Amino acid sequence: MQTASDQAMRSQSPLSRSRALVLALAGGLFATSAEASGTVKLPAEFRIAPWSTRTLSVGSPHDGYLVRGARLRATPALRLWNAKDVPSFSTPHLLKALASAAAQVRAEHPGAVVLVHALSSEKGGAIRGKRSHQNGRDADLVLFSRDVEGRPASPRKLPRFGADGRSTKGEGLVLDDARNWTLVERLAKDPAVTHIFIAPAQRTLLLDHARRAKVPELRMAVVAAKLFADVGDEPLDAVLHVRVDCPKGQEAICLDAAR
Repeated sequence: MQTASDQAMRSQSPLSRSRALVLALAGGLFATSAEASGTVKLPAEFRIAPWSTRTLSVGSPHDGYLVRGARLRATPALRLWNAKDVPSFSTPHLLKALASAAAQVRAEHPGAVVLVHALSSEKGGAIRGKRSHQNGRDADLVLFSRDVEGRPASPRKLPRFGADGRSTKGEGLVLDDARNWTLVERLAKDPAVTHIFIAPAQRTLLLDHARRAKVPELRMAVVAAKLFADVGDEPLDAVLHVRVDCPKGQEAICLDAAR
């Protein structure tokens, strides 16, 4: 026997039903105990091939989880900041975006290595100190810096930077505007990347660098459209926070969100 809610759902368009399902996922209708155990109750179509073997990004970056998360594999151009402690799982298309951007940075700046400060946990969900990173679509990348002699820096602790681009704890470091601009521009050109969050002062420094370097206005506009100033609970004066869109075909279970 159909209930009134069943009949109402059947009367909706397919798009409306998908939207309702996404909102239900984001609202936490799946039991927390199931999420913690990894036995997620997914819609039937996502429990059979081809989805039953793929990485799934469920819910939103702030209230979601990850199924069969893909792990970052180090390359000469891209690696984890600290392999022991860094959440290192995400969706394949985020890993692809990071690898592509890192390879282009290394091509333009020989020896450059993009350091990943955080991705998501293997099964997603909340991460200490993060308000997002829950469904595999977020990455924090350490900002490039130079030492007092102008050499690329490799600090052991995450340096924070002030509005003048200099480290705030006396490490004697300065932001490497050229490498940071190359990284941001390559990420912004990727169609999968929807947001790049950074502290307001560091955003200003990057755009000022581009103007001094006489980057064409059209190229600057592409970056500015995806580079957002934020003062959230993450150290955005030390990292870039990158977000990608929902994986193709997963619109029924994945919810796009801004910050």
